[in-house]
Amino acid sequence: MKLAYCCLLLGLAESAALARTPSPKKPGRRHAVAQKQNSKPTTVYYPDTPTEQEHCQLSITPAPTGNFDPNLVYTCAEHMPTLPGQRDRSGISAAIQRQLVLPQAVPPGRVFVQFVVTKEGVVVQPQVIKGLRADVDSAVVVATRKLPRFTPGQQQGQAVAVSLVLAVMVP
Repeated sequence: MKLAYCCLLLGLAESAALARTPSPKKPGRRHAVAQKQNSKPTTVYYPDTPTEQEHCQLSITPAPTGNFDPNLVYTCAEHMPTLPGQRDRSGISAAIQRQLVLPQAVPPGRVFVQFVVTKEGVVVQPQVIKGLRADVDSAVVVATRKLPRFTPGQQQGQAVAVSLVLAVMVP
């Protein structure tokens, strides 16, 4: 009876270990991971994560001219919104940090803020996605509202509204 019970437990342990082993579905990066049951390393596949520029290129599908809707809010456009005189999004984070007025004794960290740049280049609907504290989060929202007018994003040669998410470093 004890032998049957031990065999049953062993069988359950092996099936649980097999159920936890991920199956390779897509080619990607390979990482060797040692399992507890044996000393042989197992290769686990992780899909390649695209960079931001690659993500934008992958998510842009050229719409037929009849189906293009300039009233949509895009998360990625052919030409992303920029501040005048800037080339990338790091200038936007720096502009928010310059406008930031923080209370005393603020812990260092990052605040993730999301906002929409309209067709006219105006910042609307700023909101904190992940924050530190309520007072720091509200200071970041106020600084985001004070951003100057953007050069709007463009899709198929027309100005469109684009939603942006930025990480603002809090010193």
